[in-house]
Amino acid sequence: MGLALVGVVPAGAVGGIVPILLLGTAVFQFISTVWAFLLGQSLVAEIFGLFSGIAFALSMFLLGLFHNWFAIPPADVSGVEALFTITWAIAFVPLTWIMLKLPAVYGAIMVFVIAALSLLSAAYLTGNANLVTAGGAALLAFSALGVYAWLNVASEASGGPAWPPLGPPVRAL
Repeated sequence: MGLALVGVVPAGAVGGIVPILLLGTAVFQFISTVWAFLLGQSLVAEIFGLFSGIAFALSMFLLGLFHNWFAIPPADVSGVEALFTITWAIAFVPLTWIMLKLPAVYGAIMVFVIAALSLLSAAYLTGNANLVTAGGAALLAFSALGVYAWLNVASEASGGPAWPPLGPPVRAL
């Protein structure tokens, strides 16, 4: 999605992200949600559940828009896009507060998630294409931080050191 928002593909081809988003993100993160829940890791399940939820919702939203399932007049699409991004930004705020107790990289991920959703909300409400690009850049930033955090977890899970460092928590318990 971030690559599409920064212009790697033309705006008219953004529907091409749906298979990646739906199958590569939504389904596999939902599987991770269930797995974490079954292991009793409720925070991990919540994190994967929210990211899976937004991926499913965005997939359905894009499919619905492209096939006119929701009968939204073209003039009103940007308002509904803003509603979508505002709603999800609100959903991520409580998780962000919790994540600030974890190593700093996780709080940074959430700050970029909310920044991406906020920039996109502003873009859809104002029609400013530069804000769409900025939202895409914020999305790419949180994705890169997610890979950074994954490297740490993968290193430890494979018997290696906790590398790269994730930083101290932003707030105390």
